[in-house]
Amino acid sequence: VFIPPDSTDCLPGYVQLPNLTCIICEAGPYQRENSCIPCQQGTYSNTTGSSSIIDCIACPSGTYSSYQGSTNCSICQGECYQGSIVSNPQ
Repeated sequence: VFIPPDSTDCLPGYVQLPNLTCIICEAGPYQRENSCIPCQQGTYSNTTGSSSIIDCIACPSGTYSSYQGSTNCSICQGECYQGSIVSNPQ
């Protein structure tokens, strides 16, 4: 948490609260405009302060993520492909 010197802008990967304090986007989402947006299903981000959707990494073959804002991918219990989404993981 920090207050920007000119009280108008935050660094990339941060969002500004109404009191002008900037907070970092946690791992899982990325910063877009003044919001932390969760990475899509089938992708993940394990880095805090992500500032672009390109920071959301597709799960590699043999892994999946079922939830938006995932910070990692899980190993498939069968066949799945890069960027897979499993609706009912076992």
